[in-house]
Amino acid sequence: MVAFGGKCRGKEVDTIEYFMANSNQWYPMELRLKKKNCYFSHVQLDDKRVLVIGGHDGKKYLKTVYEINFDKDEIVDYEDLHKERQFQVN
Repeated sequence: MVAFGGKCRGKEVDTIEYFMANSNQWYPMELRLKKKNCYFSHVQLDDKRVLVIGGHDGKKYLKTVYEINFDKDEIVDYEDLHKERQFQVN
């Protein structure tokens, strides 16, 4: 299980953490999101890769799209969306 981005104490964050079931603990990764981001959408491509789409960095809406590759510990840029967008579930 992986948690990335979001808000902490009212501020957007760029951190990525993973959960290890055998130790029942969360661990931070050195890899970070491209920028602080909340209210984004994501798509799991497979068990090692996730797309991060749009969001909000605390100042503006984003139109960025990028892949987090957990196996290679890298971020891969995709072409930006045509319009900025944020996603929110109520």
